[in-house]
Amino acid sequence: MKPLPENRVVAPADMIAIGDYPELPNQDGDILGGLDEQDDYIANRHNGGGNVVFCDAHVEFGKQTNWMRAVASARLRWNNDHQPHPETWH
Repeated sequence: MKPLPENRVVAPADMIAIGDYPELPNQDGDILGGLDEQDDYIANRHNGGGNVVFCDAHVEFGKQTNWMRAVASARLRWNNDHQPHPETWH
């Protein structure tokens, strides 16, 4: 995946940059937030949740189920244009 210039991130305080990585077999080395690949999920190692760093460098903890919900408020946090892109929720 090609790096994205800072000025292309519409809401840095609400875009996930990186998070706790799940320890699963056959991982591909990224956390893209894809709902169809469990190795793209935020890990659930801390009482069912994980830590996430946002593009503005603040950190939040949340339950894995909250980070990965198929709802607009959760999904827009994965996209630099701050849109939920429901066509990717499969």
